[in-house]
Amino acid sequence: MGGDEPDVRKVYIEPTNRCNLHCGTCIRNSWSSGSSELPIASITRLAGEMASLPSLKSVVLGGFGEPLCHPDIVRIVSVLAMAGIRVELISNASLLDGEMGRRLMDAGLARLWVSVDGASMEQYEKIRKGARHDEVIANLLRLSELRAGSRCAMELGLSFVMMKSNVHELPAVVGLARQLGAVELKVTNVLPYTPEMVGEVLYYDLNSLLPKFAEERGLAIDWPERLLDGGLEDQPSEGKKGCCTFVREGAVVVGADGRLAPCLALLYANRTYLHGYERAIQPKAYGNIHSESLAAIWNKPAYREFRERVRRFAFSPCTVCGGCEKLERNEEDCFGNPFPVCGGCYWAQGVIQCP
Repeated sequence: MGGDEPDVRKVYIEPTNRCNLHCGTCIRNSWSSGSSELPIASITRLAGEMASLPSLKSVVLGGFGEPLCHPDIVRIVSVLAMAGIRVELISNASLLDGEMGRRLMDAGLARLWVSVDGASMEQYEKIRKGARHDEVIANLLRLSELRAGSRCAMELGLSFVMMKSNVHELPAVVGLARQLGAVELKVTNVLPYTPEMVGEVLYYDLNSLLPKFAEERGLAIDWPERLLDGGLEDQPSEGKKGCCTFVREGAVVVGADGRLAPCLALLYANRTYLHGYERAIQPKAYGNIHSESLAAIWNKPAYREFRERVRRFAFSPCTVCGGCEKLERNEEDCFGNPFPVCGGCYWAQGVIQCP
């Protein structure tokens, strides 16, 4: 990067951290954060800033809340799109009735990502608590008809969180994606935020499952990258020791309260599990868009230093280590790296991925 010109390429904006569902896989099961919502005025101001960022490729509306719970979500999409920004949105689609789908298309949404973690009613509703499988599928079929009828340019992508209890439904989800005209199916792993989810992880069992699904034609299946080169059984070799996609892609996250974090994993205090250890994850923000510009926060020396440290990724290899007491927090690792440390992050290993 030359001078003070921010090389931000992707911005995740969490319009709200409220959600209408209570999914068993969600971080909301292990946090105590209050409800927050970005006002339309703040997003309008941010859109003006982002329109002048020369490297910006896209904005993704999503985080740990349901964007369609925000009362001004259509205006938010419109404001960003009118600023010349490619806008994507992640939704559970339970609130995506025909009117909402039409309004999002008219507002200029470039891609809608929908989380579908089960093809059958039993499996889907077991994970997505509070949603009705038949209503969500009806919403998606209606949206597919709207897109076809209007020759709309809005793309559809599906996201599938693999677990031991639902991986057998992946072929049916591939079929659903094709039926709906999805351009991409993003497959990721579950990150256990509760003891109940610890038994659902598939990190060491997937290599035999991948090839037959990847042969499906007409749909790009975006697999977690590290699982295609041998999984996580051995300590990563040089060059594969970790590569944070958020830092690599020039991404940044704006939370519903305006805090600017380097990644989704550091947006909220939460609890995860790794090698049987309960980990207390502390959040890290480098500023707040309500009081500083995105460019000013991005260029802070402390934030620059953190991104460089992540690019080097000289952290303790916690994801492949047997574990020690330092693994129970993300505040310091056994190599002496200061907070926040990323050696225990499955996002950085390519096992967990976001749209």
